[in-house]
Amino acid sequence: MILTSRLFPTAIISCVLLCGCGQQPTSSIEHQKRDVRQLFSEDSPLPAGLWKSDGYGFMHSSDGKQSVTYHITENFCIRDDEVAEYLNHYLDFFTIDESLQTAKLYNFHDSHPIVMQHNKNLLEICSSQFTSEPLITFDAFVEIFQTHYPFFSLYNVDWKKETAIQRATLHRESTQHELFTAISKSLENIHDGHLGFSVEIKGNKYQFETHKSATEAALTQQAESSEQSLRQYRKAWHKHYNNEITDILLEGNGYTSPTGRMNYGLIKNDIGYISILMETGFVKSNPDASISDELAALRIEPDKALDVFQQAKAVIIDLSINYGGEDALSNAIASRFTDNNVLAYSKFAGDAVDQTPTQIYLQPDNYSRFTGDVYVITSDMTISAGESLTMALRALPNVTHVGEPTRGALSNILPKRLPNGWQILLTNEIFLDHEGKHWEAIGIPPEIEIEVFNKKDVMQGHLQAVETVIEIIMDSGA
Repeated sequence: MILTSRLFPTAIISCVLLCGCGQQPTSSIEHQKRDVRQLFSEDSPLPAGLWKSDGYGFMHSSDGKQSVTYHITENFCIRDDEVAEYLNHYLDFFTIDESLQTAKLYNFHDSHPIVMQHNKNLLEICSSQFTSEPLITFDAFVEIFQTHYPFFSLYNVDWKKETAIQRATLHRESTQHELFTAISKSLENIHDGHLGFSVEIKGNKYQFETHKSATEAALTQQAESSEQSLRQYRKAWHKHYNNEITDILLEGNGYTSPTGRMNYGLIKNDIGYISILMETGFVKSNPDASISDELAALRIEPDKALDVFQQAKAVIIDLSINYGGEDALSNAIASRFTDNNVLAYSKFAGDAVDQTPTQIYLQPDNYSRFTGDVYVITSDMTISAGESLTMALRALPNVTHVGEPTRGALSNILPKRLPNGWQILLTNEIFLDHEGKHWEAIGIPPEIEIEVFNKKDVMQGHLQAVETVIEIIMDSGA
């Protein structure tokens, strides 16, 4: 799911618009599908007029001469010439029903569509020109979140109260920095790791800091106590984590994928081990690779790993640090640990009228698989597509989940434009596991809880956690 705030700014849009994976759209619509780029072109095959999405807040207008895409709420209609480019890049095809009144937009690797309904006339508010005045921009921000964000209650946030307090600090002549501060303060009690808001004001960059998990907070505090910057300390932490895996657990006999996203091999007692840092970036020297190219590259390393694991007593999948990525890759990984089609999870747009969940299935292919006992380790540093992978694995009867609860930031990211040109990132989708439970804001709880990162010293704990899982495996009689 593309990706989390940990991957800003270059990878963030890759999880924005339905880039997950799951069962393919049914074969009955295959012959009807059309290149989505046609939809947003001046010669769009859709009937002229307005096409409004159910949820997501997109509206597309085409009259045969001009094609324009907007962000729409009850009182705001904000033109965004870039959002069509995003949609073109991350969606692949669309279908139209026989009545020419309903279009469904798909990604090749996701069966969950954006549904758009036809209306002949452009909404009156879309004829209005919204100024970049601070109060108007702030009001648009408030209404966008009120319309699309479904998780206020999970964070115990009274949105109207919070935003009324901040609006009172603004006036028509407020500076951009004052506006940025008011928006940031409105968001500070929403502890959602997927929120994103960064701007440039007079050459200076300002970024809203998302709420830190317990491990992130400990990492920050320990960096402040050291003589290193947070960036340096984090780099040292990652190096220490990686060295524990390659030098101690794998004893120098393991394998590392070309882009460093995976480490794998056999550890003691003939137990298979694989750590996965994120579900993106498997194509070497191409950070903007398509999902199809990522999936093609991803097939290589699991094949190698599973060849190593063929005689393993059990396999540990270590997601202790996993920054997310693409749901398509998460499901491709999980599919390597089952022989059956399995419901992994479902999802729907929390801001849509039709909230029928789309079911996402694991579909094993002809590549190598391991169907013995699997133990997946997570922590509060397991986020986004790492959590999708966790949910998918938990749906399998041969998988045991151990460690700490995940971060609780599962929804894909939705970009929105404000009247003054600023962009803000929020979430609107609700993910349900195979049992119909949602873990947004809570985190996915393990079946067996063990500490993964010592909050007094984040350099410690991980190796001990893996050793504990090895003991659990051996005690199970594997």
